[in-house]
Amino acid sequence: MLSPSELKKFPIPKDANWCAMSASADFKHIYAASCNNGGNGRIFASHNSGEEWTVTNSVKSKPWTQIATDHTGKFVVASCTNINGGAPGQIYFSVDYGWNWNITTAPAQSYEGVAMDSSGKYISATISNGQGLYYSHDYGVTWNFTIPDKNPKMPRFNFRRIQMSKSGQHQIAVSDSSGVFTSHDYGVSWNRTNQLNDHWLKGMSMDDTGKYQVMSVSLSGIYYSNDYGDHWDMFPDNPVGRLRDIVCVPPSCRVVYVANYDKLPDASDLHGELISGGVYKSTDYGKTWHHTGTPSGNGWTSLVVDSTGNKVIVGPDSSLFYRTIDGGKTWSRYGYEREYLQEALHNIGKGAIIGIIISILVLCCCNRRKYSQMQDIIRRQNTLIRSLRHQHEVLNRTLRSTISSATDEPVQATVELSPMNVASSSDVEAAVPSVTAIMLGSSSTTPSEVVTLDDEAAEKEQLLSGSSS
Repeated sequence: MLSPSELKKFPIPKDANWCAMSASADFKHIYAASCNNGGNGRIFASHNSGEEWTVTNSVKSKPWTQIATDHTGKFVVASCTNINGGAPGQIYFSVDYGWNWNITTAPAQSYEGVAMDSSGKYISATISNGQGLYYSHDYGVTWNFTIPDKNPKMPRFNFRRIQMSKSGQHQIAVSDSSGVFTSHDYGVSWNRTNQLNDHWLKGMSMDDTGKYQVMSVSLSGIYYSNDYGDHWDMFPDNPVGRLRDIVCVPPSCRVVYVANYDKLPDASDLHGELISGGVYKSTDYGKTWHHTGTPSGNGWTSLVVDSTGNKVIVGPDSSLFYRTIDGGKTWSRYGYEREYLQEALHNIGKGAIIGIIISILVLCCCNRRKYSQMQDIIRRQNTLIRSLRHQHEVLNRTLRSTISSATDEPVQATVELSPMNVASSSDVEAAVPSVTAIMLGSSSTTPSEVVTLDDEAAEKEQLLSGSSS
């Protein structure tokens, strides 16, 4: 088993079908069960009010049917049915916020639903194609079997969902073929209400005491009971659709949310107002309803709501969570796309950083090569300039010596630059003037011209004056 520190954030799978959700009283710990193999039949958990999700150590490839938690979120129970007639279902229990799961001692059955009180002590589970229910009064350690109506000859009930009050005393279970059953002694004995028979009973919820209850019935509408589930009536302003999960906001159930899978293609023969798919909200105990603005066509199935009624997370069968934090006024898509986008941006960010580092290294290498080449050119230019200056000094000394030893006879002095030292660059030639011109004091004098001294004193003065410049 993995520890919480070893588990990593897991992107919500793209093809998960969310069949059940549950949350702690403070809405910090939220659990969502995927009931198909597309989502690997796993249970996901969030421990920061739905901001990030992790896949728990639940058994893989299980068709989970219902999940429940105590008020702290520490104790979590989940039910699963059999897999296409294969391995039987089980009841799994976690005592560490859903990190690790263990099979309870409840017999292997095709479990369709499970419920838990706020303390985690009382647990009840329904089975399909069976005659009764199982219950535990010691945190799932031991289990007992009970038969509704105490009539072993009664036909199989095909139980589905189950719910209980905060204390666990009042419980309600629904059957596809036999209607609604209630228990007022922590699930020990059950009675049939003889109402809502042969209806598609999909979801139910109740206030903290268990007295006021609501139920969503697909293709029919929303029903309510004000006597712990013993009698039921339908709201006059009744929304009609493929209704699924319904959730009361504790403690009073004044605010109620219901998920409608999608709009019916033809409901002309049904009584009530035909509604489109999405999440609907009531603020008067379910008497009137309005659409909250969620988009249609997503197959809305499961809901979880905090105690204020403002934070709601809804899970459709396409794995895209939607969330609101303002009571349904605005919704944001929330699920695998968000997680995968974060992961993609993270990878892009890492790639960008690596790319920047490589670019800097390449630029540094290129600039270093260019810098070395420029240093080479400067060194060659400096060498050339030093050579020309040296020739200038040598010629000056030669001319001074020649003038000093001159006689009355004309003295001829030819000054030429060595071809090997002439700069090939026009920039260098411009920067270093003709040495002969400098020495002779005239920019128009060429190195091949001959100097004649008619007046020794004047010539000497002129030459010395030119060389000093």
